[in-house]
Amino acid sequence: ATSTVLVSSQQIPESFIRSTVRGLDSLSNVNALIGEVLSQRNLTQLLERHNLYPGLSERIPRNDLVWHLRANVSIDQQRNVNTRQPSESTAIFVISYEGESPDSAAAVANDLASILIAANLEKRSAQARRTTEFLRGELNRAAAQVAEASREITEFNQAHRGELPGDLS
Repeated sequence: ATSTVLVSSQQIPESFIRSTVRGLDSLSNVNALIGEVLSQRNLTQLLERHNLYPGLSERIPRNDLVWHLRANVSIDQQRNVNTRQPSESTAIFVISYEGESPDSAAAVANDLASILIAANLEKRSAQARRTTEFLRGELNRAAAQVAEASREITEFNQAHRGELPGDLS
């Protein structure tokens, strides 16, 4: 069974923050998503949720079952660049699972797709939080600079009261 997931890169305007990594162009971002899907924790949960390999689970250690499951999973990435807006890139992930029954295989493939989507959303949320924190810090720094400049102007006006062009009749 296969499941297909479309993931597009998050677009934070360059006028706000200059990006050091280009969305899905970073191989490490793609590898992190795939690594999260195939993690020991996620695959162990899938084994338990779908009662996969019931005949083997009594004779084979859990770690070996996870490796067996991992061997039956394939995740292929197909790149698709948006032609209308070339700065936005998307990736299509085709997640396949070969199992004993079609219904079980479809359920596992769909769960793997859900895990990929959740991992991507978590990555995006973390990026949005870091961006928000950075922008708040920059806003506070700029507000402090404006307050300091305003204070300096007030001091200058008080020190030179009556001498400024606006004070002359």
